[in-house]
Amino acid sequence: MHCHDEEGTSSVTPPAYLKEFCRAAIDAGCGAVFGGGCHELRGMELYHGKPIFYSLGDFIYQGMRVELLPPDFMEKYGVDVDAPAKEGLRVRSRDGKIGLQTNEKNFLTVLPKLTFEGDEMTDVTLLPVKLGFKTNHEKLEGLPYFAEGTEGEKIFQKYQKLSADLGTELVLEQGYIKVKR
Repeated sequence: MHCHDEEGTSSVTPPAYLKEFCRAAIDAGCGAVFGGGCHELRGMELYHGKPIFYSLGDFIYQGMRVELLPPDFMEKYGVDVDAPAKEGLRVRSRDGKIGLQTNEKNFLTVLPKLTFEGDEMTDVTLLPVKLGFKTNHEKLEGLPYFAEGTEGEKIFQKYQKLSADLGTELVLEQGYIKVKR
């Protein structure tokens, strides 16, 4: 599911209607619900033993590598419609001072692995992933890679808190995030 809405003033808090929708999807027979849209991690909930990932954020984040943008986008920011997309994005971000590309929280995610025995989900393991925030190599910025050591712990701590707020306990085991059952 895709949702940008939030509850209150916190972008990481899923709105009540989204929780209701995701739980109804599980009640209707879904084995898991995967969400995105708000460009950052939101916690996960186990509902009737099945995971709801309210947002996995972004997984490949190379918006600055787009070559063309629609003319109306370019016009909105006062950029010639024939200019490269990079110029339109530069103007929109005020030379990299505002927008999604300027905040590391938008470059952190997890990659879920669900293990099943028959129809029964037996394990949820999450790989902490970093998306190359402000790398020195433009072509690598936004590409996913395994976040190890302190980077992985940082993602774990963030995801642990977000998920605890939804009643799900997580543990870090040998660099992987596991759902405590």
